Amino acid sequence: MTAERTETQPAQFLEIEIEPGLSLRKVTPQDSEVMFVLIDKNTAHLSQFGDNTAEKYPTLESVRQRNTHEFPNEHRFGIWDQGIFVGFVKVTKGSSEMFEIGYWQGEEFCGKGYMTKAVIALTQYAVDSLGAKVLFGRVAKENAASIKVLERADYVSSEETQNNKYFIFKSK
Repeated sequence: MTAERTETQPAQFLEIEIEPGLSLRKVTPQDSEVMFVLIDKNTAHLSQFGDNTAEKYPTLESVRQRNTHEFPNEHRFGIWDQGIFVGFVKVTKGSSEMFEIGYWQGEEFCGKGYMTKAVIALTQYAVDSLGAKVLFGRVAKENAASIKVLERADYVSSEETQNNKYFIFKSK
């Protein structure tokens, strides 16, 4: 089983083209199987810095249930490269103009620039389409790769706790 989009996908879904062949597509219930395959294959990778993605979605049914429900303040996207699902990004509205960004990807796709491009595109979407004035990301202090993603996407370190670093992006 590979992480590829099937032809049964509905035609009406939001897609943000990052570059030819690379896009963010709004997550649909039909994406559940490819998402689960990537999560299941990457349990250790996704859990290494305390992320609970693999724990939250231990079965295909748990992914399918989550992808069936929409929450008005949450915008969830798959990262697709030439039809292959490589990761996930979301932005969640908190207070009136403050949004939180979150993301994960399969280990086999790390180091290829996917996540930096996806975070930049999702940040722009949040500012342009959702009215975000400030976005923030929370990263485990030991997760150097994730920290670099936010820094490359023009997020600025704002504070630290014992376990996490927080980054802020302010729209201009």
